[in-house]
Amino acid sequence: MLFAVILHDKPGQGALRAELLPQDLEWLDHHSTEIIGAGSLRHEPGDVPLGGLWLVEAEHKEQVVALLQSDPFMNSPATKPLARL
Repeated sequence: MLFAVILHDKPGQGALRAELLPQDLEWLDHHSTEIIGAGSLRHEPGDVPLGGLWLVEAEHKEQVVALLQSDPFMNSPATKPLARL
């Protein structure tokens, strides 16, 4: 089953997001069989990201929740604890 996950950043966390980006890209690469597409969400190209979008291939929602719980951004103050599936 394909899940779309929308992640929301807390306002003013662009610098922390940029700092965590290399770690998050490595994490995404490690989970590329499950997360088949991912990217930041912005109002305009070049703007500070406001969040992110994942496309996740999983059999159950619980698998997606487990991925969220291991994501570097989700475990930082940059991202709101809620993500929409």
